[in-house]
Amino acid sequence: MGMIAPEPRQGRTQSTASGADFGWDKPAVVAKSGNAMLFAVPAKVGTMDAGSLIAVSDIPGFMKDLKKAVAPRPPQRRGGMRGGLLSADSKSMPIVVHGFDKGTYDVVIAPSAASIAMVIAQVSEAKRPTVNDQLYSELDSLYPGWTFVLFCFSEQDAEQAGCALIKYEPQREDLLYLPGLDGHAGVIEWGAVDIAHTVVVSSDQLKDGPNVNQVVYSDQDVAKHPYLFTRVLGKVVSGRAPQGDFLCQIADIRKGEFRCKRALPPGTPASVKLERGEPHYI
Repeated sequence: MGMIAPEPRQGRTQSTASGADFGWDKPAVVAKSGNAMLFAVPAKVGTMDAGSLIAVSDIPGFMKDLKKAVAPRPPQRRGGMRGGLLSADSKSMPIVVHGFDKGTYDVVIAPSAASIAMVIAQVSEAKRPTVNDQLYSELDSLYPGWTFVLFCFSEQDAEQAGCALIKYEPQREDLLYLPGLDGHAGVIEWGAVDIAHTVVVSSDQLKDGPNVNQVVYSDQDVAKHPYLFTRVLGKVVSGRAPQGDFLCQIADIRKGEFRCKRALPPGTPASVKLERGEPHYI
């Protein structure tokens, strides 16, 4: 089990350029209202389909509960299948899952980021984001052979959107990957970036130890979700850190050791790797 939860960012507004021609004889400019969360998943090729998506609308508090379990506690006075997240001929074709999680999302599951454009028109108009071809092409180079999952939602559903739970069969059984690559401006910035995340990991073979935290879930329906463990490792991290994802060794997790590396994607250009220097652990 792995979970990465970025802290909420301020909402954005949309406007047209001040120099653009306008007038009563010009049609109204309609702003696109679709939003999306894109995840690169290191799943074995062709193993993800609609059944890989786990609805979480019935347990809205689970991410806050996990953060509470691993967040630093104030000083006390004296006396007082892996989660992360096709038919035979769908292994190489993107698919769209409509109305997932009580209608909040249309979800695209694709064998490459670039192939999302093939089916984006099938996403409901109110949920349909603009495809960034240049960014998606770069992501395919950074995560070769990975599966891409795009959660699309409308502006009116933005408040209940933001949580995604995926199960998949990993390419590497010795590593647990958590997405953390920052690209909020539509481009990937290398070097140091600002981070504000809660990183939580666990295993069904997790041993007891001083680093293990107990989770008290606020939603009773959590019992229906076998991938949400009550004993976890983790940390709330913020500040500046090298760009990248979060990577843990399964062996460390099972031993009750939280050692999480800020890792570059597998297809990162050699020039960027040379500039990286020593490994960075959180």
